[in-house]
Amino acid sequence: MPMWETKGAIIMALLHAGPVEFLYYWFHRALHHHFLYSRYHSHHHASIVTEPRFSYQPWCFF
Repeated sequence: MPMWETKGAIIMALLHAGPVEFLYYWFHRALHHHFLYSRYHSHHHASIVTEPRFSYQPWCFF
């Protein structure tokens, strides 16, 4: 399925956006469970930098 064809681009966007957004939503929702939130995800919300690429803090896992 060539990406340079409009039909192919639309199909690829749907094949990507559907599963990826679905999985991201549920994975992120799971991170808000009290067990995972207090151990891992709270560090993400504690970040004062608003850009997502800077929200990763490697020391939070040690």
